[in-house]
Amino acid sequence: TEDILVMNISGGLLYDSFGSLGAIVSNHQFQFDGPPPQAGALYAAGWSVTDDEYLALGSQEEFYGCPQEDSDGTTYYKIYDSQIQSYCIPVYL
Repeated sequence: TEDILVMNISGGLLYDSFGSLGAIVSNHQFQFDGPPPQAGALYAAGWSVTDDEYLALGSQEEFYGCPQEDSDGTTYYKIYDSQIQSYCIPVYL
C-alpha cells in the first residue's frame, strides 16, 4: 500500500495531517515534530508553494533524497535540505 503525506501551510508554517510541524532539524533532515519543532531546528518557518506547485523553504525548492534500508530490506528515502552524502539525489516535493 502507499502512504500519502498530506500537508498544509499556514503563515509560513508547514503542518502534516496530525498537526505536527515541518522543520529542517540540526542534521539538515526534513521531519515533522511537535509542535514545537525539535530543539535545535534550523528552520521551521518560511514554507510556501511555488508557482510550479513545488514545496519551497524560502527560495529553495530543491531538496535531497537519501536512500535508507529498513530492517526488512525495504528502501525508503530521508529528505534533507542539502546533499549530505554523494549518493543523495535532488528531489522536488
